[in-house]
Amino acid sequence: MICTPIITTQASNLGHILVQPVTATLTMVSRRRKRVLIADDDNILLKALSMKLRNNGYEVITTLSSVNTISLARSTRPDLILLDINFPDDAANPGTACDGLVIMQWLRSIDETRRTPIIIMTGEDPKRYRTQSLAAGAVAFFHKPIRPDELLPVIRRALGEDPAGLS
Repeated sequence: MICTPIITTQASNLGHILVQPVTATLTMVSRRRKRVLIADDDNILLKALSMKLRNNGYEVITTLSSVNTISLARSTRPDLILLDINFPDDAANPGTACDGLVIMQWLRSIDETRRTPIIIMTGEDPKRYRTQSLAAGAVAFFHKPIRPDELLPVIRRALGEDPAGLS
């Protein structure tokens, strides 16, 4: 086993050498961070969720536009998608807004995203959309306002990082 020295300091400010196996360093470097695409028209929510996910080691891609969600998902191939249900019309392209459930149908029909876990988020009536979202293939449903500390364990389970089942 190849070892590499790592210089550390003790309370007395005298340096000493600690030897650690290189394999531990290589394993951490070679492991790709999981990529999460967040599609929501609420910029404050996008920033809050992005910061929470980045602080927990995820790579985050965001979009405020329903129109961009499918092309971003195809080009970036996220490991998980957080998807809002309602989007307003795109100011540059009036009449182009898509419902998140329609976007999810498209994502399920595309090879690049067919098996990507999708978590639906909405501020709309949870009684109406929860059953519909889960039946359409979402792995979880969250009603807004979303508490990131409740969302994070569900994301970990959906990505296979937590052996417990989804709830």
